[in-house]
Amino acid sequence: MTPGLRSALAFGFAAACLCVQACGFGFKVDVGLAQWAVDGDVALGPSGGGSTGLGDRKNDTGDALGFENWRTTPYMRLAADAEKTHLSLATLWFDQNASGVLSHGFGDLPPGEPVGTEAQFLSFKLAMHYDWFERAPITISPGVGVHYLDMDVRASSPAGSERISTALPMPSLYVKTTADLGSLVGELDLGWGGMAFPSVSGTVTDIETMLRWSPAPLVELFAGYRFAFFNLDGETGGKSFTSDYLLHGWLIGFKIGP
Repeated sequence: MTPGLRSALAFGFAAACLCVQACGFGFKVDVGLAQWAVDGDVALGPSGGGSTGLGDRKNDTGDALGFENWRTTPYMRLAADAEKTHLSLATLWFDQNASGVLSHGFGDLPPGEPVGTEAQFLSFKLAMHYDWFERAPITISPGVGVHYLDMDVRASSPAGSERISTALPMPSLYVKTTADLGSLVGELDLGWGGMAFPSVSGTVTDIETMLRWSPAPLVELFAGYRFAFFNLDGETGGKSFTSDYLLHGWLIGFKIGP
């Protein structure tokens, strides 16, 4: 993450807090740790090769690119509530340096080439839910929002280096189901979105489960698991690519706010 992006995120977070306060929303922040892993495959065509045959050039993120280890990162989720309307902004951040041996060509790098690799995924999920169905202890809340993904995958060797770098905002639909059992609350949030531009198109399927426990007033602990499936196709640096990723991991922490 570049210093400029860090500054923009900090400014955006502060602006969001001021906005929800001005609009009469009460807000809270989930903070803690997340442990992420990535699975999937990616293909990058050669120079001038177009998109033909990309399906036969897929390299597994684990076996070929070496992204096999879990990564622990800070976790933060901002939520704002006003009666039946709920706003939320959640983050997902994964980065890893690794090494592997290409099973298929990657750009102009040949198959069988030992490579050093790097992957960076930065995702934001902005959503607005509305409590449409309420019958104790169940609440069903449909919603709309935007899922943004910034992706950078690199492979390098003495023969050269190749990179897939792209970003895509994807308008999304959500359905959240909440079971409120007093001091124990269970949540299941399902989402799907997609977008197509001339240079890149993609879809996202997002599944998040969360269990919240309040052992005392103003004290809330949470633990959960999240799956984010990304399918992206497009062009980068004049070369065609296709990719399927599953980012998944544990979330654990506590709530700040009422």
